[in-house]
Amino acid sequence: MWPFTGRNGDQQCNTGLGDGLSNELKSFLLKENTEAKRFGSTESTKFDSLPHDRQVRSKLQRLPQMTDDELYKLEEYKNANQLHKTVSINCAEIEYNLHQCYEQFSTIRNMFQYPCFQQQNDVKRCKNLQTDGLKVLHYQDCYNVQQCNAMKSFVDQVFVKNFGEFGDMSGKEDKIDAYYRDLNHGFRYFWS
Repeated sequence: MWPFTGRNGDQQCNTGLGDGLSNELKSFLLKENTEAKRFGSTESTKFDSLPHDRQVRSKLQRLPQMTDDELYKLEEYKNANQLHKTVSINCAEIEYNLHQCYEQFSTIRNMFQYPCFQQQNDVKRCKNLQTDGLKVLHYQDCYNVQQCNAMKSFVDQVFVKNFGEFGDMSGKEDKIDAYYRDLNHGFRYFWS
């Protein structure tokens, strides 16, 4: 029987998520749950929101009510500065570096080479790291234009600080760890 439903005529009723699953499947799901790996595998907390999510919700609930004009300006700003657009702006120099490489690439001279492979990887890593950074800071939940702009700027500064202006060191694990550590410090600043 499907673990989330009960049969109408039966006394059997599911009391929680996972009731009715075999013990092997239940232990596998608990083991593979990424939140359980990070915060412990107690069954009562495996479906709770992450601590950052709770902190953001708490902060947003404590804010004073916005006027219609403020709300309109914020929504207009968020529409104009969506996540993918912000990431593209923050990675524009690295992408420009890729286009410069394409312009200089000669198929005759470099016949058996894949064009600008390193620069392509730099752009991809920049976009992935910038997207992750904005998600860690909960950019989509920013509550005023100043905070949104500060988040965009902060992620870009932390990226340059850890990986260099053109993301040259974005493949190094110790730099990636330092990047996420800086982002978590920034999260506490933006949402405390």
